[in-house]
Amino acid sequence: MATAQLEKTFVEDETADQLLMDESDGTRVYTERQLARKIRLEDRRIPEMDETAIPKLAADYLVRKQLAQMAHSATLSKAQAALLALAVEGWSPVDISRRFDIPYDEVLRRLRIIRKRLQSGGSPWDGLYEVYWQEVHRYVYRRRITSK
Repeated sequence: MATAQLEKTFVEDETADQLLMDESDGTRVYTERQLARKIRLEDRRIPEMDETAIPKLAADYLVRKQLAQMAHSATLSKAQAALLALAVEGWSPVDISRRFDIPYDEVLRRLRIIRKRLQSGGSPWDGLYEVYWQEVHRYVYRRRITSK
């Protein structure tokens, strides 16, 4: 009984497909199966791209640019920017202190200062222009003065 129902459905699909082909007036109309096959073949043909598809040199450049922008916006010194770069690359405070002969506590203190500067966004004056502009341009209700 199930096979008869499947055959009936298959015949109905073939009939619908044939009807679509006859009525298509020369334009290409895809059936459900044809469209699924076309999509499968296209997926095989087109290579998959992701973040790792860019060359390592380009990725390193983008990371360095991002770090330079972060250091500039947080007003970090060159030494602090270098320490930030090492920390982002995965160097531990122990590795940094051993490699550059800086006491471990000093490395932790400098990293803490860098973190605070990055969180604060840099200069304490950043954003003052925007606040000023909003205050000057905000809508204030004023009663009309009527003459007596």
